[in-house]
Amino acid sequence: MHVIELEGIPTLLMHGDLLCTDDREYQQARLMLRSKAFTDDFLAKTIAERRTIAAEYRRRSGEATSLKADGIMDVNSNTVMETMRQNGVSQLIHGHTHRPGFHNFELDGKTARRIVLAEWHEKRGSALQVTANGAVFASYR
Repeated sequence: MHVIELEGIPTLLMHGDLLCTDDREYQQARLMLRSKAFTDDFLAKTIAERRTIAAEYRRRSGEATSLKADGIMDVNSNTVMETMRQNGVSQLIHGHTHRPGFHNFELDGKTARRIVLAEWHEKRGSALQVTANGAVFASYR
């Protein structure tokens, strides 16, 4: 997480996975995968072994994701608001949820904004372009 000033607006940049607090299974897996013990063990393996393990985890993740309700995999609104309060921002930019767009809402009686970045693909994707005139998604191929 990192707070920046973006066109005069205090803005929090983050991955977004910590905002999906209703997906308890993912949060538990995240803790395990980021633990020192797991990291040390994983990095002790050869690159070929790591690639095989990563491919298997992606396969399992895709299967698990397809069985979950959309609401569980999206951000928890209360977690979003609390995270923004803790960081003193009125704007949040994140990815992870794969539901790109601009989401305006009220936070403590003021307008707040959550910008969700699109997922990246090898041959297509988008980027957030911010100018003095506002923010837009710019596509690339």
